[in-house]
Amino acid sequence: MSDKAVAELNEAVIRFALELYDNGKTETLNHLGIDKDDIVALRSLSVGSMRAMRNYTSLVADFKFNSGRARHLVKHIQHETDRLNKVNRMIELGASQKMLEEMVGLDREDYRKLRSQLGINTDSRGRPQALNDHESNLVNEIMIKNSDFEQIDLYILIGMETGIPLSSVWTYNRTMQM
Repeated sequence: MSDKAVAELNEAVIRFALELYDNGKTETLNHLGIDKDDIVALRSLSVGSMRAMRNYTSLVADFKFNSGRARHLVKHIQHETDRLNKVNRMIELGASQKMLEEMVGLDREDYRKLRSQLGINTDSRGRPQALNDHESNLVNEIMIKNSDFEQIDLYILIGMETGIPLSSVWTYNRTMQM
């Protein structure tokens, strides 16, 4: 490991320890082998003396890689990436903010940010257009054929196969449930 990497890791470990202490997480500090004397010593360092840490080439902590947690982290990242990709696709297919708020908890600000990132006008689009008989039949047919799909995947499929804005499909489905 390079000296720079060691210094950066040491800085991160020290910042983490100080943050734990500031947040009253003494049990976690004790579990990590850090006691109050260590914190007092770290707090006594000036910003200037912290720069000298960059020349220290030994790690201040021993690490053991936890493969199980790493795999869990990778699965979590993949799940969140997949979720974001689906939300982006739904926005591209005309999902409204209200629809995505109910389905995945997406708030107005995040909705506008995603629309902007996708190059879609962020202005309000007004009420969704009602489906005609042909469109409602298409939607119903797809929903029946694919009833085993998760809701978000089903909406994406409907939008892709029909070209109907998802906000209109969602409004139609809500009125049919009443």
